[in-house]
Amino acid sequence: GMKNPVFRKIVGTYHYEIPTTNKQDARPYITNSNKLISTYNNKYKYENAIGIKTGYTSVAKNCLVGGAAKDGIELISVVLAVEGESMYPDTIALFDYGFANFKKLELLKQNKVVTTVEIENGDRKLNLLSSEDYSLVVSPDEIDEIEKTKNIKINDSIKAPVKKGDVIGTVSYTVDGKEQKIINLVAEEDVKSTRIIDITLEFLKKVAWWQILIVVILLFLIWRTIVTINRTKRRRRAMYLTKRRYF
Repeated sequence: GMKNPVFRKIVGTYHYEIPTTNKQDARPYITNSNKLISTYNNKYKYENAIGIKTGYTSVAKNCLVGGAAKDGIELISVVLAVEGESMYPDTIALFDYGFANFKKLELLKQNKVVTTVEIENGDRKLNLLSSEDYSLVVSPDEIDEIEKTKNIKINDSIKAPVKKGDVIGTVSYTVDGKEQKIINLVAEEDVKSTRIIDITLEFLKKVAWWQILIVVILLFLIWRTIVTINRTKRRRRAMYLTKRRYF
């Protein structure tokens, strides 16, 4: 829900005016029932609130799904079966507790080096970059433990040549024994192969067919010239020896 920008805007809007149409005048009376985001009544207004929705039935009583954002952390609370308006102070208490006891831990930054590896047949070591930003909301005493759970896996089948941006492996973290989101690790730069066949193929990719043809023709002409010179030398030597025999 809150990942949808339209939904997010709607639940975070306290007052909305329906514009004038060809059928009726503007109607400035649509108001959100969520007092956390009120612009008129500050009794339950919460500075960091971003929504979300109130609800009521005779069986469920007053309910509130609340949302708040602060210092890069977004929290969602759920309060059910409340008499009166105590759902608001209860929700605010939950938010205050969450912001006071949990922090956003930035684990990865997009395009920043995560590790360096050797590539089979490669002409250099290769830095691997995170393909995206990644963070977790954790309690302060969990920070050191989570950073120790970093798990980097390199694709064993990767060999040079490698192109910049190729996926070389993955990185992930574990929370409460469960592996979280798996992030791709990508090559920072091209890595050329040191194998003769790969070097030759790479060279041929850069050379146009007509350039190869010219080189072949030149080599042929040089070969023919050398052969012709050697034949001429042999004929002259044979003629010289024949003359000496008669004199």
